[in-house]
Amino acid sequence: MLFRGLGCCLLLVGGCWGQAPFPMSYLGDIGGDDAVFTEAGMDVGVGRVYSAEEGVVIEGVDAEGLPWRVWLRTTIYGRPSYRGDFDGNGRDDLLVLLPFIGNGMCIDGGGFLFLMMDERGRPTPWETGTHGFLAEPEGRSPILFDTDGDGRAELATNECESPYVGQERREQRWISAVFEADLPDWQHIEPSSLAPYELALRQRYQDRDFADVLEEPPADEEPSTPATLYDGPELRVTGILPGGRNGGRLRYSDGRVREGWPVVVEDAPEGRQIHFAEPRWALDRLLQGGNLVRLIGADQGPQYLWTTSRLKDPEKEPTPRVVVSVMGSVPIELAEGAPDPPAGPPPALTPAAARLLGVWGGGRADGQLIAPAPKSLDIGSDAIPSVAPPGYRIVRPVPSIRPEPPDRPRGSYFSRGGRCFLLQGTREAPVVYVLPDCSLLGDLQAGAESGLRVLDQGSYDLAVVDPQSRTIRPSAWAAPPNGEVQLAAPPGAPGELIGVASLGEGKVAQWAFGGRTYFVYHDQEGAPLSKPVEAEVAGELFESSRDELIFLRWEDDAPVESIRAQATLEWVRGEE
Repeated sequence: MLFRGLGCCLLLVGGCWGQAPFPMSYLGDIGGDDAVFTEAGMDVGVGRVYSAEEGVVIEGVDAEGLPWRVWLRTTIYGRPSYRGDFDGNGRDDLLVLLPFIGNGMCIDGGGFLFLMMDERGRPTPWETGTHGFLAEPEGRSPILFDTDGDGRAELATNECESPYVGQERREQRWISAVFEADLPDWQHIEPSSLAPYELALRQRYQDRDFADVLEEPPADEEPSTPATLYDGPELRVTGILPGGRNGGRLRYSDGRVREGWPVVVEDAPEGRQIHFAEPRWALDRLLQGGNLVRLIGADQGPQYLWTTSRLKDPEKEPTPRVVVSVMGSVPIELAEGAPDPPAGPPPALTPAAARLLGVWGGGRADGQLIAPAPKSLDIGSDAIPSVAPPGYRIVRPVPSIRPEPPDRPRGSYFSRGGRCFLLQGTREAPVVYVLPDCSLLGDLQAGAESGLRVLDQGSYDLAVVDPQSRTIRPSAWAAPPNGEVQLAAPPGAPGELIGVASLGEGKVAQWAFGGRTYFVYHDQEGAPLSKPVEAEVAGELFESSRDELIFLRWEDDAPVESIRAQATLEWVRGEE
């Protein structure tokens, strides 16, 4: 439900019409350059905070003297932290602010991480995010209040939009939900009046000219629908799928794949540990150990996985499995010869303008972004995109370990069987030029003409595949240790190396053996990590983009069809 309101973001409001703020103590900043990184750590009343190799650790003991630990990720900037009895159960709780870092409209704010101490004296995590102030501009006190005087803090989350009002862009905010601290976390409430919250918001935004107040949410704002919470039996994690939102996805023992990599809460008889830092470490142990978990949060993407047994170091690590599924194909238009190269040296365009063109690959400062026509954009960035937008190219004036190829048409150059080709067009309408020779590949010409499979995309990517020695040489622009790699065939299944592409943190290779095609996942050094998986793909692996693979089907030594396939990488329980 959306409420009538105004503009602060995350607010724990208190004090009916201006009561004193909710009582709490500022402890200091966790992380950054704070003294928390000293050997003794920092006292937070209910325990201490210190720095470890895995991240920042908050630790203490419960009512029975058993240890608890909360592992947080490290950050460049410190996180303000506080202590207070937010739910009124007589035990102090902890609050860690998670601010956004950035500039612009509707980007202030962040999140609250509450560690609520239960009746056993163990922390239970609860998080929420919002737009707006996390703390008072002066005094570093969070916006926490108690409007009804029952000793429990309240929190109002807010939404924000930045529409144009006439010629001016404005921020507009409204209250989206209200929560109250309750054992052991926070409960959604619908107060009879939002006046106390609105008053507190007005007081905090009255001097901020860019922040407007909404009497109602925008007309096109759809009412928020509470997520369906999981209400089923305990499950096991049976697969880890990297990539996507929130780290990746998980497969559970009920057969469903759910979004996100939830935080693992290890609530064992020996103590409790909450693993915000290095989520993959905890998930690997859940997978390999077969721990039963209780899903907490939305059914389609839980926020926490709660287990009552310890996470143990596995004797065998999880192993990957690659499944390739064809999604569709388009015919390739063939043309003889090469198109004309770009005419004349184009004028320079500021590198940061690439972001305004919708392409941004992040960071090199040893070149220029060149445009075919003058542009007037200049937003003052020294960064160079690693992938030029359509119609642009990256010129690097510094000496390269690879000689510059001759001035040539843009596109992907590749070879097969001693013949060379140029791919242009789009994925929906690819055009392949059959080149008269391989001279446009520059220093790769000899290798291409000798039969090596070459993929040359200029400074963006380069791979030379030798099917006989099963070696690949990645981009000459790549820094060590990305040198030549020899891919080992899986035990008992030697074959011909057809193609290699990046996938996740390793490489997926297409092999041909006994008249069949199969795929194997390799690490960066070329060692096979997965068992061979057969797939009915009529083409040869050409390149990858995230988890999408592109194959080319050949007839009479010419590519005639481009095939798109989904590559699903899933880590499963390793065999004992």
